[in-house]
Amino acid sequence: MARSVLLVIFVAVLTLVGAPTASAVTASDPDDVDATLDLRLVTVTSLANGNAHVTFAFWNRFPAWLLSRHPLHLDWGTEEGVPGSVYINTALYRNKSGKLRIAWGESGSACCFSKPARRISASAFRGKVPNFFDAEPPASMIRGWSSRKVRCDRRSCVLFEGRKLDKTRWVRQ
Repeated sequence: MARSVLLVIFVAVLTLVGAPTASAVTASDPDDVDATLDLRLVTVTSLANGNAHVTFAFWNRFPAWLLSRHPLHLDWGTEEGVPGSVYINTALYRNKSGKLRIAWGESGSACCFSKPARRISASAFRGKVPNFFDAEPPASMIRGWSSRKVRCDRRSCVLFEGRKLDKTRWVRQ
């Protein structure tokens, strides 16, 4: 009995000490747009399995139906302000059947992948994507933005169309 208790304690301590901690990068934005699409923050949290959680949060309650024509974007880049520095686009949107999805890809040969996403509060959404900080070349910066209305809900439109309505500053990892 004592051996099994010691073994359980040893495994618990080993698990806690040896467990990789998740690192997070957050791009935030002030309460500056008088609209529902006013971004508060975009956070990328690296997970132990090589994926990342992407979380979009707003200053106001955000009705999920807005995502059917106003996707939320996360740009993964290498250098702030350099044309062509954004090489991976991520977008959270609502597809034709009304389901929340998160898509990612680049405008060349690696377009466009998607997975289910979910609402985590009245003003926040989350999806899981590959961690592009580990990509080659590695992403070193992120920027989030909400978009004006886009014309279609195909993944390629959602990822690459839309004018910026509200955006965060670039944040370095």
